[in-house]
Amino acid sequence: MKLVRKQIAQLMTALNRINCCYAVCAQSADLKDNELMILYALADGVPYSQKQICDEWDIPRTTMNTIIKDWEKKGLVSLSPIQGKRREMNILLTDAGQKLADSVLDKIIEMENAAMQETVEEFSPEFIRAIRSYEARLRAHCQRIFGEAPSVPFSPKE
Repeated sequence: MKLVRKQIAQLMTALNRINCCYAVCAQSADLKDNELMILYALADGVPYSQKQICDEWDIPRTTMNTIIKDWEKKGLVSLSPIQGKRREMNILLTDAGQKLADSVLDKIIEMENAAMQETVEEFSPEFIRAIRSYEARLRAHCQRIFGEAPSVPFSPKE
């Protein structure tokens, strides 16, 4: 049992350090952590609803709404109605927003690609599936023990 506790502590500290790397990235771009996540989510040029981004990236809806309203005023995003949905809007980066995303994410993608390539060479791509599988099991046990789990669904087949 002590070995399992040690392994969990090692994983938790590693994940925290990964999050700290992204915090450094956000700070260097003069963004808040959640702003960086939203920018990252929207940078692929595909329109997403606030609900989709909140659920996928685990961002509080009020935080998301505040950021999107601010970015809309600054001309970084545009909103368009989603057909068949009364209140949901698609969010898309404007040209100015895409320019910001490109300038911020270029260095992050360089960092991620280098780290991923080195890690996959050492451990194979299976390590990603293993982490995601652990996340799914942890969420299930979180639900069982605490009566709720984070809202993001996961399928180990991804």
